[in-house]
Amino acid sequence: MLGLAETGISGELPSSIGFLKKIQTIAIYTANLSGPIPEEIAGCIELRNLYLYQNSLSGSIPPQLGKLRNLQNLLLWQNNLVGSIPPELGSCSELTVVDLSVNFLTGRIPPSLGNLTVLEELQLSSNRLTGSIPPEISACAALTDLELDNNQLSGEIQLDFSKLGGLTLFFAWQNRLTGRIPESLSQCQNLQLVDLSYNGFSGEIPGGSSG
Repeated sequence: MLGLAETGISGELPSSIGFLKKIQTIAIYTANLSGPIPEEIAGCIELRNLYLYQNSLSGSIPPQLGKLRNLQNLLLWQNNLVGSIPPELGSCSELTVVDLSVNFLTGRIPPSLGNLTVLEELQLSSNRLTGSIPPEISACAALTDLELDNNQLSGEIQLDFSKLGGLTLFFAWQNRLTGRIPESLSQCQNLQLVDLSYNGFSGEIPGGSSG
């Protein structure tokens, strides 16, 4: 484990970090890291946990992260990351938590994230994401927490909530979503928190849902 959390450490992550072939956890959060995430980090083939949140990291998320087939937790929230979410993340089949919120990410949510069948938390709040919510996310059957609020997402919600029976929280407020709220939302019996405010929905609220 490389743990330098909540320290005053600054500077960039060195490309040589990729030589740590056996490391399972990199935890350098709430620090002063800057610069890009080096693509060489894909060399850490045993990596399970990547905690780089609350720094000043910039540049785009390297698509090479898709080579980290053992990765379970990817927490990059509250940085200055730009560009799109790499579709290659859909190859990290062991991912259970992805938190990329509070960055400057643009583009669409990649449909390949629907390949993450053990994913429990997908947090993409407070970015500049556009396009529709990919219906492929319905395949993330283990999902409990889906946070897409404060973006520029548009179109109708085409998720099949009947396949997301474990969902407890769904935030999509402050977007440009339209159409009707899916009737299948009422089939999420474990749902505790729903916020779809500040959108352009029409029609009736599905029976059984609350928000």
